[in-house]
Amino acid sequence: MAGMAAASNHPFVVWNIKGPIDGCVIPDAAIGMILAKVDAVNAQLSGEQRGIVVAPEFFWGKHTVYSETEWGVHVAALKAELAPYPNVMVVAGSAYVVRPITDENREELIHRLQEREDWVIGGIPVAGRIALIETGISQFVENVCRVFLPWSADFSYAKNSDYHELKDIPGNGLEFVFVPSAVLPEPFSLGNGRFGFLEICLDHSLGVALESATAQYRLHWGSLNRPTIALHVSPLPTYAHRSYALVM
Repeated sequence: MAGMAAASNHPFVVWNIKGPIDGCVIPDAAIGMILAKVDAVNAQLSGEQRGIVVAPEFFWGKHTVYSETEWGVHVAALKAELAPYPNVMVVAGSAYVVRPITDENREELIHRLQEREDWVIGGIPVAGRIALIETGISQFVENVCRVFLPWSADFSYAKNSDYHELKDIPGNGLEFVFVPSAVLPEPFSLGNGRFGFLEICLDHSLGVALESATAQYRLHWGSLNRPTIALHVSPLPTYAHRSYALVM
């Protein structure tokens, strides 16, 4: 769904962004598309309603890798632009962010790859990535999504799985390797007894959010007395290159 106006008694107005299949090559374009949707959602809010805008995976460029510094600049710029919208949550789509491999994190990265081996499909085999990390490759990449939650703390989520990551990035395997996150998505409060989980693409097929949930949240998943929002960020043609939020 490209956008959905909530009924007057529904607590949320949800809009899902249809992004370019190769993402927004220019970060300012990504910010502009998000702000346009946020403004449209904000105009529809009434009473105690809250808005949710969700952008897709690779929204910031499917062929682009950002340094931590570059990504931090874009996150800060978008956050500043969102200040006038205290009732709209933004799942800002994902970007590839490159980070250094150091003596301090090398063993942890290897452990992450070993732990997530069953969640890796395509690309350099896990054993090959570990060998590269052990023999001196200096950088790794994560698929990161920033969530702006004005009524609580902003947070980032890095994809726990790997579905042919970096296949369109020049130099993959020579300059850096993709390492899935080892931090499972945690439920976050949306108020009024509602909570959400964030998953990226293959994460959803694997049931990553449910795997991370406590027994309390498993019990109430999708129930009428404790509605749930599953925020799934995906570029797949099945979803018409849209992100989507399921509101129950």
